[in-house]
Amino acid sequence: DVGLARVVRALDEVTRRTSGMRVKIALENTAGAGNALGRRFAELGRMIERAQRPERLGICIDTCHLFAAGYDIRTLAGYRRAVEECAGEVGLSRVLAFHLNDARAALGSGLDRHANIGEGWLGRAAFGFLLNDPRFSRPGTRCGSEEPRDAPPASPSEDWARGHLDDVTPTRRQSARTGQTEHFGEIGVQRFCPNVTSRSL
Repeated sequence: DVGLARVVRALDEVTRRTSGMRVKIALENTAGAGNALGRRFAELGRMIERAQRPERLGICIDTCHLFAAGYDIRTLAGYRRAVEECAGEVGLSRVLAFHLNDARAALGSGLDRHANIGEGWLGRAAFGFLLNDPRFSRPGTRCGSEEPRDAPPASPSEDWARGHLDDVTPTRRQSARTGQTEHFGEIGVQRFCPNVTSRSL
């Protein structure tokens, strides 16, 4: 509770200093290493509900972090459970963005180790579930894919972003924090995984 209160105070300070702005803050879920907060949707939900300006807050779901924190979204049943928990604890309308990455470490590892999509423990099916889910096809919902530092110049991340996000015009930026290349675009109902349809979700 001490850590949670500290996060809420910081969020309140940020929204107070930016009171004339409409921009929203997206809280990203964590992989859950050590005492990190935000590994469960319930923790993110409490941060938002305790803040003075909850209407300025939402979340960004990082798929690698989600898997590392113990959410097994490799099956449709597991994906549904995760989304239902998110809906109950945070609310799907508060999902502002997705950080789409595979995971280099096993389920529940707590390790923040990104991999190119389809090259890690998470696999491609999970991304098919997510990108075909009509609940996340709202205009303005953003998605990004981070290119690991040791990826080759023509990385699978970039090929994936160009070839499979049918409704996305990807943009690239160099992360000031990590030096990694990130790809961003607007998410829509996709055909990334041909065996998954929006009806099945």
